[in-house]
Amino acid sequence: MIEPLTGRLLHAARLRVSALLVAAFAFFPATAAYAQMRGSVDALPGQDNDFSPYALGAAPDSTFETPLPEPEGEAPPSLVEPLRPTRRAPLPIEGSEPDPYEQLGIRAGAFLLKPSIELFGGHDSTPNSYEEPEESLYWRTRGALDIESDWIRHALRARIEAGYESYDEFPDKDAPDYAADAALRLDAREDLRLDFALRAARDTDTSDDPELLGVTSTSENDRFAAVAGLTYKPNRFSIAPAVEVERRDFGDPDLADRDHSQYEVRLRTGYELSPAVEPFVEVSANERIYDLELNDGGIAHDSKGWRAYAGLRFEPDPIWAVEAKAGYGHQEAEDSLVSDLDGFVARGTLIWRPSVLTELRLNAERDFEASTIECCAMATRWRTGVELEHRFRDWLILTGEVSFENSHYEMTDYTLKDFDAELALEYKFNRTVSAKARVAYERLDSSADGEDYDATIFEVGLRVQR
Repeated sequence: MIEPLTGRLLHAARLRVSALLVAAFAFFPATAAYAQMRGSVDALPGQDNDFSPYALGAAPDSTFETPLPEPEGEAPPSLVEPLRPTRRAPLPIEGSEPDPYEQLGIRAGAFLLKPSIELFGGHDSTPNSYEEPEESLYWRTRGALDIESDWIRHALRARIEAGYESYDEFPDKDAPDYAADAALRLDAREDLRLDFALRAARDTDTSDDPELLGVTSTSENDRFAAVAGLTYKPNRFSIAPAVEVERRDFGDPDLADRDHSQYEVRLRTGYELSPAVEPFVEVSANERIYDLELNDGGIAHDSKGWRAYAGLRFEPDPIWAVEAKAGYGHQEAEDSLVSDLDGFVARGTLIWRPSVLTELRLNAERDFEASTIECCAMATRWRTGVELEHRFRDWLILTGEVSFENSHYEMTDYTLKDFDAELALEYKFNRTVSAKARVAYERLDSSADGEDYDATIFEVGLRVQR
């Protein structure tokens, strides 16, 4: 009587152990696949404030983001971050937890859709910066759709947005803007990654754009950019070539002499001494070709140039991240009357995270750039800036930014100094609705008479997302 009962108990125990083993074997591969899937998505970072050209070939095996060059003038913010080569996952910071107010999105098969809409109203002390100060109330609205893939391999991120801005006192400044871009990463092999990026945007002439001083039109301008590159990293050594094409068309017929196409090729090689330290060398060549051989000032303004850098990426821990490069650059215009620009070029960024609540980012750059200003085909530019983000709570976030840019056009000894400062506070009611207040100050100092201006902007609004 006892033996049959014992046999039944042993049989039941074996069945339970077998079931647990089957569940374990099913669970661990699923967990690994999920982690790999999330890693594929997280390898594409969030938003950047730079329109341009997706610097492929930056910092292999790095979570660090290099500062990107901006095209001349003021451009709409980049919606999809530049793709980066395959890299390590960032180390967790002690005390960090998932954001309870993070946008969840809508699941659509292997994609995650994140729609949002914003409505803001505010006051601008100098909407027409090229005229005598005359204040105006304004409102703006913007709708956007972010798309993220959730694939086991590869990754895709895209964004489509449209907005409209209207001024009470300056109806001629009312204008829409549109933008769409996408970034695709293909993990061809364990040691080979392919990156592609596309962007199209339509914006309106802005009178606070240093490259458009004196332009009174509100025509809509089109921008297009495409980038393709790869990163090959068989071991500690990496090589990352990339090619970039950019097109800009001005809607105003009087600005037709500024329509142009720009091409750039880049090559970056590095050797990882350790996961935290990587010296690298980077070279690039660029050429800008205008539709019209001569601009309205009678200058043949096509230009070309090259850069050569030596740099270092240093990430000792999750608190600090530094990347800097310095070298020599050359830029020359087709017109013999325009002097060539040669000399020191450099770019660097430092990120400091003293806690999980605070991040401080400093950047600086010196470079030579092509210019659409009629008097000059090229300019020497210095840029520096500081960005701060601090979370008082998960639902209360303070952001701030201060930047300074100096543009010098040697042909006519013309100088523009642009200073911008901004402070914003966001209050999140829940995952869906948040309120935001922003105050900004802009100042432009010009070596020419009648072009100086300063403006103070204040706005409040709501954001609704899903």
